[in-house]
Amino acid sequence: LTQDTHVAPASAPHATEAAPADRPPASLEEVEREAIRRALEHTSGNRSQAAKLLGIHRNTLIEKIKKLGLE
Repeated sequence: LTQDTHVAPASAPHATEAAPADRPPASLEEVEREAIRRALEHTSGNRSQAAKLLGIHRNTLIEKIKKLGLE
């Protein structure tokens, strides 16, 4: 990715998308888990690159991975 590239959060629904009627809106934890999962998938598990993609510090990403059970 270049500095000019804009990356939308991986789990953020588009403005025109609504949550299915049979499912409540995702919790913040679910949204974080999915965004981190997708960032790690996109970077082939490279935590430094995933953190950069998410706009957070690598140590913060590692803490969230542990907290959310993504290890």
